[in-house]
Amino acid sequence: EETKQNILNSLVSGKSLTTVLSAKAKEFMFESVQNELVTKYETDGWEVYKRYKTSIRMQRRKPMDMAFEDDVWALFARMGFSFLNKDRNFRLPYSNDEKLTQQIDIFVADEETILIIECKVAGNPKQSNFKETIEAIGGKKEGLITTIQQLFPDTKYKIKFIFATKNYYLSEQDNARLNNYGIIHFDEETLKYYQELTKHLGTSAKYQLLGSIFEGQTIPELDNRIPAIKGKMGGYTYYSFSIEPEKLLKIGYVLHRNKANRKLMPTYQRLIKKSRLKSVQDFVDNGGFFPNSIIINIDTNGKSVRFDSAGNQVEKSISRIGILHLPKKYRSAYIIDGQHRLYGYANSPYKATNCIPVVAFINLERTQQVKLFMQINENQKAVPKNLRNTLNSDLLWNSENRTEQIKALKLQIALSLGEEMQSPLYDRIIIGENIKSATRCITIDTIKVGLDRGNFFGTFDKDSIKTDGTFYKGNNDATLERLFPFIVGCFDYIKNNKKNILAMGISIAEKVLRRNFEDEESMDLLILDVIKEYELKENFVIRVNPIYKESLDKQILELKENNLINKDVFILSDESVDKGNALIESLNGKLVIGIDDVIGKIKEELL
Repeated sequence: EETKQNILNSLVSGKSLTTVLSAKAKEFMFESVQNELVTKYETDGWEVYKRYKTSIRMQRRKPMDMAFEDDVWALFARMGFSFLNKDRNFRLPYSNDEKLTQQIDIFVADEETILIIECKVAGNPKQSNFKETIEAIGGKKEGLITTIQQLFPDTKYKIKFIFATKNYYLSEQDNARLNNYGIIHFDEETLKYYQELTKHLGTSAKYQLLGSIFEGQTIPELDNRIPAIKGKMGGYTYYSFSIEPEKLLKIGYVLHRNKANRKLMPTYQRLIKKSRLKSVQDFVDNGGFFPNSIIINIDTNGKSVRFDSAGNQVEKSISRIGILHLPKKYRSAYIIDGQHRLYGYANSPYKATNCIPVVAFINLERTQQVKLFMQINENQKAVPKNLRNTLNSDLLWNSENRTEQIKALKLQIALSLGEEMQSPLYDRIIIGENIKSATRCITIDTIKVGLDRGNFFGTFDKDSIKTDGTFYKGNNDATLERLFPFIVGCFDYIKNNKKNILAMGISIAEKVLRRNFEDEESMDLLILDVIKEYELKENFVIRVNPIYKESLDKQILELKENNLINKDVFILSDESVDKGNALIESLNGKLVIGIDDVIGKIKEELL
């Protein structure tokens, strides 16, 4: 009992949780100290934030590991979990000997769920080697679960262990270890996805999280019996019914097209828009309703769904009425269309008392879901081009049309360049509906256009290969396996030899410019443009290489005769002035123009 009380005292909830969240959400940590301690704190990297009469408020940027842990902690707090660890000193016994305890980075709990999270962060992307850490967690996992069950015998918690990382790409061995121990990996892309989702959905984002980490696990308290009509449409069996949003939210899952869901490819849904969700919720809360059906796919892992036909049926009708038994499992209903209408009920008082209409297909292939999504949305709100390109990388991969296959291959290469951490373009390419930023600004179409211009793939018509490309191996999978590492290697070479490549390019440009300026007309045009641009209104001298003097004298004379300049201009031949350059002198100073000036500015900017 004492151990239980100590653990409970180490957790925060309610207003205390809100206070801790406020501190963890900040980039800096703060401390109030007496005046005489300021120098000592400054030596340790602190700086004065604010001065008071009797104390000084000091601040220091959080260390990298603490900042990452606090970001993850804040995410789960914002999702609406009721209890979290107060600080970094939270410990749980993992043995009958209560002195043997494990430090827990983040402990998360609500009425049904407990999550235990280990966090690891690096300054720059690198491959992982977490053998000792993973095996230590895995070895103590059962003991920690036993402790939780003994401490709270009246509650059957669903417990999951999460290994959260930032700037690590996991080795095959570490991935295998996590899978072996049943530990879920959250990389920074997964965390970003849930952070973004929480911004839009608030605490309702928890449904999507639970659907992901508890996929296939039973929800024992769910009443899964629904009055329904069974019918056929387009060669598919479907069920039409009405259901309380609260029930569908528990078993539902939205396949957002985002790097966090890349293991579930093909995925197709756009990220939920906060403004639209708020308008839906306000509409519902004010008594509004949507008569059109939400479209879902029920996943039963290939098993037939149970449908109890009613005794009384309409004769000669191909439709049947009865009771449909929905799967009592997390992530068993994929929302194809209507995510805003569904999640608009998530925080509404009507989520348990209203019913929403649903049309449910059974065990559709993912590509069939993508096609259905595209058909619905292309006839309503247009699917953004970048999302459409993302979807087509999956949808067209096995197309019978060769040109569509190659299009899918090019799109997949673009996606992989943005999604794979070893790629120099990692997180620089906008995938699906990921948010554009100062660095994530390259579209998939931009990469595809570049690939179109090369001869990597060859040329194709609808049914055959017309000419072989350098890397084409007869099918998309083999070609991707061969070509993608080559492209990454090329980008790596450019990245690692950037200065040498730029210097070579500048040198070539300089040689081309100097060759062009062997023609006197090039210098004539340059000088005349400068005179017009600067509107020289006083006498001036132009010093040039001797090869340009005769031609320039003629040009200046012509300008005077046409009254385009009314001041004296003297062209002086000067052997010290290189070809392609000129020096304009007046009482106000000197102006150097030409190749050397341009090349110098380019070198200063790029090198």
